[in-house]
Amino acid sequence: HMQWKKSDEVIFISYSTKDEYHAFALKALIEKNKKQVWIAPDGIPEGSDYACAIPAALRISSRVVVLLSHNSANSTWVRREIGKAISNNKKIDGILLDGFTMEDINQYDHFDFLFEGIQIKYSIRDLFENKAILNAWL
Repeated sequence: HMQWKKSDEVIFISYSTKDEYHAFALKALIEKNKKQVWIAPDGIPEGSDYACAIPAALRISSRVVVLLSHNSANSTWVRREIGKAISNNKKIDGILLDGFTMEDINQYDHFDFLFEGIQIKYSIRDLFENKAILNAWL
């Protein structure tokens, strides 16, 4: 559905649909900074099966960004995307949404397990409010 050159860095955004506003705002911010983004449902051709399209998108992506919130912690799809990203040796960035903290990650055994050894450096607010932080992350 989306076309990229082999040399393009493609960032996959994993999020709960309940956090859609933040996911699409982040997508716009990343694209404004000349990076390619894959995000559901935009990246899924009409009539395609999510269960086929998402693993394919993870394979072609260079990085996976997970928006961390209570919503995503309770999302089966987010959990599966993180697991697939880990098994595909993708670089994973966790971005904390407002109201979700590092301590909250520990409340969810699967998040604590999946994010073990993955450094979470940024909150969504940092990326939007501080150009130096955004540039360091990108």
